[in-house]
Amino acid sequence: MTTLLITLPIFAYIFIGWLAAKSRYVSDKVCDGLSEYVFSIAVPVLIMMTLAQTSSEDPIIPTYWVSYFGACAIAWGITMLLTKKLLKRPHKETVICGYATSQANTVFMGIPLILDVYGQAGSVPLFMLLAIHLPIMLGAASFLIELGGSEKFFTKLKRIVLTICTNPIFVALIIGSFLHYFAIKPQGTIKTILESIAGTASTCALISLGMALNRYRIKDDLKCASIIVVGKLIIHPLAVWVLAFYVFELPPVYAGVAVLFATLPVGVNAYLLSFYYKTAERPVSSAVLISTVLSVFSVSIWLSLLLKMQ
Repeated sequence: MTTLLITLPIFAYIFIGWLAAKSRYVSDKVCDGLSEYVFSIAVPVLIMMTLAQTSSEDPIIPTYWVSYFGACAIAWGITMLLTKKLLKRPHKETVICGYATSQANTVFMGIPLILDVYGQAGSVPLFMLLAIHLPIMLGAASFLIELGGSEKFFTKLKRIVLTICTNPIFVALIIGSFLHYFAIKPQGTIKTILESIAGTASTCALISLGMALNRYRIKDDLKCASIIVVGKLIIHPLAVWVLAFYVFELPPVYAGVAVLFATLPVGVNAYLLSFYYKTAERPVSSAVLISTVLSVFSVSIWLSLLLKMQ
């Protein structure tokens, strides 16, 4: 019952967004505008306010990062191997499929879910992952894709760094970390305004995710899409579970946040990367939709297991 009370509202908001877009009750412009508001304003403000109000006594545990990103490497590598050996896909496509397997929908679904489950206690491990998730994942994907290309290394590096540094989430993490380090907490009217904006982040993020799902279709190449979905919803969280709980024996909240982070469906960034390189667009698009639908069950199962371990 506890699991249902946590997950039902989350997926209800996603369904409301999907239904509104599917029935054309709202236009594509509303979907674009709401998504941009969430990504550029609401979630960055939520991150800044959460970090500013977090206790400075929360520990930084390096093995926490090793647990999560080690599992990313495992899921990524297995997916690349399967798509290459079984489906005979070229290198660039295997990299993008592997990236999709380890690229979670962190902003639109991860932040609302994890903060609902763990509250303030989960904010530090959550934002510890967000702080380096984008640089590591995007950097690794871009480097592997363009490895052996004609473009000069420093030109590639410059583009990657620019993309990361202009990302609103990354900027919010920097500002929030600054406020946290110097114990600066917004007060008075400024606090009221920022808290009001931050309060809209979770609901708007989930509704906009539902709207965006209406744009994805289950297309051809379902074999490849299936490999991505299995890797994302099963292999990735399972690898995190083993590393976090049994190899490094992390504190329960840190281990739980890492596992929930990994249970999330394929993120929209995976499709954007495939679209940018004009590679694996169909299987990744299908995987985004299929994994989000199936996450109704997979997230509930993983969450039930986590709650039993507390």
